[in-house]
Parts: sequence; C-alpha cells; structure tokens
Amino acid sequence: MQQGIDFSGDDIGGQFRVSYFLNDNMALRLGLGFGTASYKFDNGETGSNLEKGTESTTFFAILPEFVYSFHGTARLAPYVGAGIAFGSASNKSVDEDGDVKVTVKNTGDMFNTFGFNVFTEFNYFIAENLYLGVEAGIGFSTMNFKHSEITVEGVPGWTAPEPSKHKESISTFGFKVNPILRLGWVF
Repeated sequence: MQQGIDFSGDDIGGQFRVSYFLNDNMALRLGLGFGTASYKFDNGETGSNLEKGTESTTFFAILPEFVYSFHGTARLAPYVGAGIAFGSASNKSVDEDGDVKVTVKNTGDMFNTFGFNVFTEFNYFIAENLYLGVEAGIGFSTMNFKHSEITVEGVPGWTAPEPSKHKESISTFGFKVNPILRLGWVF
C-alpha cells in the first residue's frame, strides 16, 4: 500500500495533508490548515496628523477526510471523498490617530468555524511518485464570531464598554472548485 503527503494552498489558508491508505482504494487523510497575515500603515506624520496602525491575524484548521480512489490510468488518479473542518482564528489591531491609540484584541478567538465538504479530486502523476492535483466539491460551513476587547488611550475619561451578549454567525453552502496547485509525494 502507498502512503502519501501533499502540500496545497486554498481558502483554508494553506494545507499540509497526510494520507493513510486502508487498502488500494480507500484512504484516511488528515489536513492541517494554517495561515498568518499582517498589515502595517504609517503616514509618516507626528502629533495630531499621525495615522498609523498594525493588524495581524492567525488561522488554524484541522481537516479529517475519507477518500475513495477509482482505477484511473498510469498517470491520472481520480478520487471522491468527504471531510469535515474545524478551525479558529485570532486577531489584534492597533490604530493611532493623533494622540488617540485604539487597540482591538480578541478575548480568545476571533471566530470558530465548522464545515463539511463532499468532493472529487484528480491527481496527475508527473513522475513515478510525484503528482499535481485539483479538487472540486460542494459543501457547507458556518462561522461563529466572538467579541473583541477594546482599549483606548489618549481620550480622558473614556471607559471600555461592557461586553455585549450579541452573537453573530455566517453560514454558506455551495459548489466550489479549488483552483490550486497541489504537489504530492507517494511513498
């Protein structure tokens, strides 16, 4: 039986996946999605004309999947499968406008997400154990947002508001093609 690993980039923020084949046609895969982004701006001014800030976001996901392989050709390997996704992100931003400094920090995670996907995948072997792949599927995901902690410096007498009980969530369902370049190695 062949085992494999692959690397890909997609809307999960980049993935590293490990496959364990139960037999010649069935495999279990575990994907780890991760990503980080940061943004900075500075207008170069000082005093009341100052405008600068930073923002950073980090994302992590775990994606267990089951795949079934069909007999393809010597170079093309078609699959179908299903998987679920669990993820979360954290975020912090600091903005300065003149003498006022606003810090927005998540009290824990920015959001948690859960989803499932049914997909088909095609891997094309460019060498004996090296392949490129593409995936298309239909799926559902929901994202629940958490509240942020806000601090403001430079405004006399300002106090932070009490955390509200307000909750927010986004759900999506639809067809998607991951226009990604997946590079994998079978051993």
